[in-house]
Amino acid sequence: MLEHINPEGWAAPKGYANRVVGTGRMLFVAAQIGWNARCEFESDDFLDQFRQTLDNVVAIVRAGGGGPEAKPSSATSSRPVCAAVTLAGLARAARSSSPS
Repeated sequence: MLEHINPEGWAAPKGYANRVVGTGRMLFVAAQIGWNARCEFESDDFLDQFRQTLDNVVAIVRAGGGGPEAKPSSATSSRPVCAAVTLAGLARAARSSSPS
């Protein structure tokens, strides 16, 4: 069984499914870009869009019942899981280094 995940307030994906949870609580995240929940780019700046993309990934993981603070267990550890945790850390770092 697959369940499509959409964080609250986000517009539906356009022509594809980029947030899916499978049986056994597998979350697949793909095709994220630097636009906001309304599918609008707020900036033309690469770093701003990168930050938004990482925030989008964290929002999707949270909507699927996880969070960036979760650590993969040795039984489920894999490169994609580790990459997701690393990306979440990058999102926090990018937000904290934003110019005021």
